[in-house]
Amino acid sequence: MKGLDNAQSLPEVKIVGTLLNPLLRGETAMLKAGLCTKSQFDKGLTTLIERAVFVIEGFHKVVSHPVNVENVNNLDDVIDTECLQSPAFRIAKNEWTNLLCYKQGVYQPKMKANKVLGALDKEGQPCQTVFALGPVLERGRNLPDECGLPVGRNLADFIDKTGH
Repeated sequence: MKGLDNAQSLPEVKIVGTLLNPLLRGETAMLKAGLCTKSQFDKGLTTLIERAVFVIEGFHKVVSHPVNVENVNNLDDVIDTECLQSPAFRIAKNEWTNLLCYKQGVYQPKMKANKVLGALDKEGQPCQTVFALGPVLERGRNLPDECGLPVGRNLADFIDKTGH
């Protein structure tokens, strides 16, 4: 964890990929498991939202006003001010909220704990595991039809026999 604490941000491909991973739930679990720090999470989420805005503007031909987020401590502060100006920003934030809903308990498969994250607290003492990853033991609820995937898709469909 020491290396994570010293880095102000993680490489974009790592933090954005981690944020988008449907098995890694949300901010609280990611921080508790030691996947990133709060500032790394916030910076990564800002990057993800900025990239989504760029794609939405190109796809929907919606124009936004640029947002300078370098000195922002809380993405919600940016969202409050930017939502008044940018339809693409609102769409991107709504997409993030929808993804968070699909990453929650009822949609999560139960997995055999071949690999665990967050099994030790900051003092190195055992604690309740945050993430247990491995082969699927029980499928979660199917994702809703409106999430953009073919009907009847399940997070378990994206995990192979070894848990990857």
